[in-house]
Amino acid sequence: MATLRTVAAADDDAITDPVVSAMWVVMSEMLLRRSLERTRIGIDHVDASKETEQAVEEILGELALLLEADRAYIIEESEDRTTAAITHEWCCQGVVPIADRLGEMPSDAFPWLRRQLAQADMVYVPSLQHLPHEASVERDELSRRNAGSMIAAMLEFGHRGFGMVAFEWASPREEQPADPREMLVVRALLSSALHERRSLTALQSTNRVLEAMVECSDALLRAEDELALLEEVCRIIVEVGGYRLAWVGLGERDERRSVTPVAKWGYDENYLDEVQVTWGEIDLGNGPVSRAVRTGRPAAVQSVATDPDFAPWREAALARGYRSVLAVSLNSGDGMLGALGVYSERSQAFDDLEVEMMQRFADYLSYGIVALRTRASREQAEEQLRQTLRSKDELVASISHELRTPLTAVVGFAQILQESADLPEEDRAAMVSAIVEQGLDVTNILEDLLTVAKAESGTLSVVRVPVDLRAEAAQVVESLDRDAASSVDLQGPSHEAMADPGRVRQILRNLLSNALRYGGDEVHVWIVDGVRPMIRVLDNGAGIPEEDRERIFESYQKAHDNPGLAGSIGLGLAISRTLARLMNGDLTYTYEGGMSIFELSFTS
Repeated sequence: MATLRTVAAADDDAITDPVVSAMWVVMSEMLLRRSLERTRIGIDHVDASKETEQAVEEILGELALLLEADRAYIIEESEDRTTAAITHEWCCQGVVPIADRLGEMPSDAFPWLRRQLAQADMVYVPSLQHLPHEASVERDELSRRNAGSMIAAMLEFGHRGFGMVAFEWASPREEQPADPREMLVVRALLSSALHERRSLTALQSTNRVLEAMVECSDALLRAEDELALLEEVCRIIVEVGGYRLAWVGLGERDERRSVTPVAKWGYDENYLDEVQVTWGEIDLGNGPVSRAVRTGRPAAVQSVATDPDFAPWREAALARGYRSVLAVSLNSGDGMLGALGVYSERSQAFDDLEVEMMQRFADYLSYGIVALRTRASREQAEEQLRQTLRSKDELVASISHELRTPLTAVVGFAQILQESADLPEEDRAAMVSAIVEQGLDVTNILEDLLTVAKAESGTLSVVRVPVDLRAEAAQVVESLDRDAASSVDLQGPSHEAMADPGRVRQILRNLLSNALRYGGDEVHVWIVDGVRPMIRVLDNGAGIPEEDRERIFESYQKAHDNPGLAGSIGLGLAISRTLARLMNGDLTYTYEGGMSIFELSFTS
């Protein structure tokens, strides 16, 4: 049975006008019949929730007119009973609505009224002057909106309250506007209609999510490209799932632990550019996306307007119509990938079932991302293998050519020396010198091959002793043939570095060989003193294209491709950088002022 709590003294036996009571009976029967008709619409009807919404609006307006109220409104609490908002409001002409001003508020924003409704079905306030001291919040708010009296009834379904319906008058009203039994009918009708609307809305939302998940799964099966897949998933979630924004952020392992947006769809208005998201445990790392990335579990903000953890982004989010947010984690078998963020224009938009469905789909999406990456890595590895095999085929051809040329000269000159005992001494000396030079070329090629074999097997080693860089450079220059040695300009003072002397000479031979073979007509070797002592080998050739300046340090890659010259075996620069780094140094290439510059640096 309905109970009415009246704030001020009143005649509990007061009887309302017989005509008005009769009107209440007629109105109640009419509204009950209308509610039953809408119930028969069924949950499968596309516009069922809209029909129910319209019914609630009509019931509220007709009751307000019957009671001659100046304002009528319904306040509904969220499913978790943490927030509340005016969901329906009727005002007579000249009365300013209050729904937008109050917006989303904590469920205990009006604590006294909430307590009274918990103890009685209805509360009647005939005059603000009779409100007790503990109702100061309610008194101030009613005064602000020029209300002189009000009556409120709790809305409940299954003995669980979920809000209230209230009617207000501009002036005090000592006589009760309605019999408690009449308000009981109002309460029952509105509670039933609103609960029906909530159920229909939840069911339709779940159906939309299921439909979106099915389409996303189809997209996942068809996917060929990771970023295209992520954008398509975001599009489906927004357009089919009925959300306002969806985006995917990947967790970076940089110092700031950033979350980088890689795909998005929906109403954004530069939101993702404006907000800074990080998955680190700092002030900007406590939003739902951050928590999902960091913990690997779903995280929801059911009320953007009131959730304290969302404070850094609240203003920007509310301005774009975001009222609740869900983030579900993307994880590979090896750990964190990122998160999928979904933004709704409704508060309390994500119930437990929706969260579970979203996270389950996110798990499938994670598998898809990993599969695409694995496939891409496999294709890249296969292409790299093909390139390596092609390079090694070229390597075999180059080695054959590089070895055949000096060996042909060595065998030819040796046969001439063997068969011609009467050769002039000058010719004999020149042939012997050529045999030595060609033999050194073969030795250097074989040394490079042995070095790369040791590097690939992990047995390559160096020593680090004090080395005079100028002396080592001079020895390499002097080992060149006369014409080549005369074209090399060696400058710089003696300077000591910690290095392996034999490996330093091996690196310089490779660098000078490239410069003399492929560079211009100027070749310089500079010894540079500094915090990190270095040797620079410069030439004024055409240089190496910018896109190839790191590739040349890979095995079996040539620094130049000049058809007019014999090719190198494509190992010299890769070996040289490996050796430099084993000595705690480095080998780099730049092109400045029309000069190719290879810089071999050491520690002091």
